Amino acid sequence: MIQADNRFDESQELSSLALSQTFRARKGERVLLVDDDLLVLKSTGRILVRLGYRVTECHSAAIALDTFENASEPFDLMITDQVMPRMTGLELSEIVHEQWPELPILLMSSSILDLRPEVFCRSGIQTYIEKPFVILEFDERIRLVLG
Repeated sequence: MIQADNRFDESQELSSLALSQTFRARKGERVLLVDDDLLVLKSTGRILVRLGYRVTECHSAAIALDTFENASEPFDLMITDQVMPRMTGLELSEIVHEQWPELPILLMSSSILDLRPEVFCRSGIQTYIEKPFVILEFDERIRLVLG
């Protein structure tokens, strides 16, 4: 679990992770993960790798856009934090959705978002998860988005 003070406690989630891996078959989907908090970025990246995804980590929206432009193969999913300097996750999602409209997007935030469904739709965001999250719930949201 990623806790409110951004500490990652893997021991609290091992049983959820094992359960998730038991019931979910992964196909090695490529995930672009965006978060300006390096500790959260690295710990969330580790979670995704353990769940069977191939992860590319970006610590800013600008780097994420550059990564999309220069990717040798397409991404299957973008997971982005909402609150970041210079460009929010919502703003990043709108740009990405314009250029890659088929790409599913999952938005994460530690603050409660008061966004209307049409805002999510316009920016290509399929679902949202509040931090801190439980790994099993995170995995379920990802599987829901990926189909």
